[in-house]
Amino acid sequence: MRQSYFLAIAAFFLALPTPSLALSQVHQSSYPSHQIARNTYNAEAEAYTKKGFEYVLQQEWNLALAAFNRAIELNPNYAIAYFNRGTLHRMMQKWELALADFNRSIELDPLFASAYGSRGEVYVVQQKRDLALADYNQAIKLNPNDAIAYFRRGLLYAQEQKWDLALADYNQAIKLNPNDAMAYFRRGLLYAQEQKWDLALADYNQAISLEPKFAEAYYYRGLLYAQEQKWDLALADYDRAIEFNSKLAGAYYDRGIVYYEQQKWKLALADYNQAISLEPKFAEAYNNRGILYYNQQKWDLALADFNQAISLAPNIAETYYNRGRLYHEQQKWDLALADYSRAISLGFKFAEAYYNRGVLYHNQQNVNLALADYNQAISLDTNYANAYFNRGVVRYSMEDKQSAIQDLQTAADLFRQQGNMTLYQKAMEALQQWQNER
Repeated sequence: MRQSYFLAIAAFFLALPTPSLALSQVHQSSYPSHQIARNTYNAEAEAYTKKGFEYVLQQEWNLALAAFNRAIELNPNYAIAYFNRGTLHRMMQKWELALADFNRSIELDPLFASAYGSRGEVYVVQQKRDLALADYNQAIKLNPNDAIAYFRRGLLYAQEQKWDLALADYNQAIKLNPNDAMAYFRRGLLYAQEQKWDLALADYNQAISLEPKFAEAYYYRGLLYAQEQKWDLALADYDRAIEFNSKLAGAYYDRGIVYYEQQKWKLALADYNQAISLEPKFAEAYNNRGILYYNQQKWDLALADFNQAISLAPNIAETYYNRGRLYHEQQKWDLALADYSRAISLGFKFAEAYYNRGVLYHNQQNVNLALADYNQAISLDTNYANAYFNRGVVRYSMEDKQSAIQDLQTAADLFRQQGNMTLYQKAMEALQQWQNER
């Protein structure tokens, strides 16, 4: 009978964090034109602001913070200094401090468009999406040419699965700033979400052209190539992604899948190990490593990985199916049956899961349950020769000999078409015996 296979889980379109736009948002100059009339100009405060900007570019965060603090001490009504300090706090993920500074910046200058956009980003992190949307809208109202505001609002719409609105904002961001690699990348993710593969590929290509060391763009382009089973192209992109970001766990994981497809077991195992090392709660990586251990007949290691994957992600159906296969192999029938049933209850539409459970029911003489599962396996895979054969056996035991003979004939035809002459001969022998008994 056909060997049921394990399911590796592909990490396609993993969620990415909102990119930091802080460096591009820190203001080097001091007063916007609409501020000059109502602010007392302070040259020393402006000098500290510029110095803080230079420290930010050098990633000297503490020195930058000290400079912005000094600018505020010298001019407590200096909106840009609060904005820059808030941006620095945001970069350091000190959200409450960032929010306080952006609030103060807006209080001092209600027309400061960038402050609304940056405060909106803090609200996104705080899951206050309505407030974030209001701030993005205000930023765009104040500055209709603010490409970053359109981009941020597009990210928010994408998180809410409002794809058309997200696409419109990404398009506008790119129109206003055609050199924004991140905007092309995010639009590419959206196109991929909608299975518009060619458009996604074009945007990933453009992102890479604009930013040749854009690790995530290589990674997601690699995922597209893997989707098309262009393994060499996928592998090359995963290599580049890892070269530019050696902490990108997903790239190791998906490169491991390519190595698995190429039957390069040691390389696949090394990449799954690295993915888990970088991200110890990576459930899919444990699942796939468990498959490798199973293939190597390292039963205890395989079981440990499947157990860990289920512990981390108890609603991934494939892992229950894979563990069920292991229990089946070890003749732990009740445990296997429980795992197949759990996988199916989680919506696992996979013919082998029903077929394997049907085999267990059949062995337990639960012919009605076995018949139901063989029926379901065949509905999912109309070329499943083993399922027709076994359903024929069940029907024959239930005295439905005409249907049994039809199933065996179908099974025999499929075995022959699939080049499995051993099982073809077995089906023909049983078929001849049953026909002679009629």
